[in-house]
Amino acid sequence: MIKELLMDAFFAGVAAAGFGAMANAHKRYLFFTALIAGLGHAFRYYLMNSALALPLVPSTFLAAFLISLMGFLFAYKSETASEVITFPALLPMIPGLLAYNTVLYSVNFLKTSDMLEASQLLVKIYTNGLTVSAVLLALVLGASLTVFIDTISTKNKTQKIIKKRLHLNISSMLHLKK
Repeated sequence: MIKELLMDAFFAGVAAAGFGAMANAHKRYLFFTALIAGLGHAFRYYLMNSALALPLVPSTFLAAFLISLMGFLFAYKSETASEVITFPALLPMIPGLLAYNTVLYSVNFLKTSDMLEASQLLVKIYTNGLTVSAVLLALVLGASLTVFIDTISTKNKTQKIIKKRLHLNISSMLHLKK
């Protein structure tokens, strides 16, 4: 299991670094993009292949949240936009083979005249297409959760600052009247 996890992490990291380089990210961020992608992809692999045996979609959601959280924390420390690190790290988790098979089955469905084969192809199109859609939705929701949490925490901090300033202004006005 350790060997598979390391291989999964390595190849996801290489792919993420390639996506980051294609997106013209700064070279100093490529290592962290690869590291975060590798950890996230290996985490998804572990969730799916360990005793937990979670299905693909929940595993993808949790891994996307982990990648987004690590990307956000690294971006905060390095004072850069988290998208520079997070998006290339998420791309290796897109189910390309399932999407390809969906298109392939669709083309074969259009070419066939056998009703039995057509019905089998429709089932495959539906299954793969729904899986691709669900995985993409899980990626988006998992990655967006960190932004949502940051927005709420920033809103709470802003409200506290406003209340504190308002309280100081009222206190100073009351103090001046005395």
